[in-house]
Amino acid sequence: MKEFISNLFGQNGFIVSDGNGIKLFSYGSEANKKVYWVLIERDSLDILPEQSEIFSACKALNKQPEMDKNISLIVLIKLTDKQSVRMAKPQILKIEENAFYFKKYVLYYTDAEYQQLLVNKGDKSELEFITYQITHVDCFKVYKANPQDLNWQSLVYRMTLKFPFIPVPIKTNKGLASLFEDNKVKLATKRFTELDDKLVELYNPMAINEINNLTPSEILAKLISTVK
Repeated sequence: MKEFISNLFGQNGFIVSDGNGIKLFSYGSEANKKVYWVLIERDSLDILPEQSEIFSACKALNKQPEMDKNISLIVLIKLTDKQSVRMAKPQILKIEENAFYFKKYVLYYTDAEYQQLLVNKGDKSELEFITYQITHVDCFKVYKANPQDLNWQSLVYRMTLKFPFIPVPIKTNKGLASLFEDNKVKLATKRFTELDDKLVELYNPMAINEINNLTPSEILAKLISTVK
């Protein structure tokens, strides 16, 4: 799974620095503020005590001062079944809500999900496969039937909802700016948010209480319906 995510970064134009047990990805130039992502995989979620050590390892790979306040951490964790996922959810929430050192994203997956993902990916690149499946009706139907199922379709949406650097091919509708127009520029200017945040813009004309009543499946269904 670590290789899959690493390839997604590379195919999105990120530069990788590898060492000290971590992968550090950067995107941007002198004209556009760089963004930094750290990718690690762990056997447990007892990650918060490691933050200082991980951050020091990043600084050893890249000494740019701008990295200090513009860096995100992805933690990959392989789980076994739905029960292990339920048990991990409180700790995942605790990690992602922790504001020190990094903005944090925890992606869980099972070995079965990952193997299914690779089989279905075939010869496509990781980026090509994910961006195609995001808006593919058949993929969404499987996910919509039970978003909590542990299958490759759920893993596709889990990655997309977690990682704002994954571009989503949505066309502009009635003067509304594309949800992910120039995704790389948004990354470079630090004006990126997660997919669920950006989807709210699609429903800007709606009342707040109407938006709050939408389920994730309803939001994704509307997202799929906008693709021509």
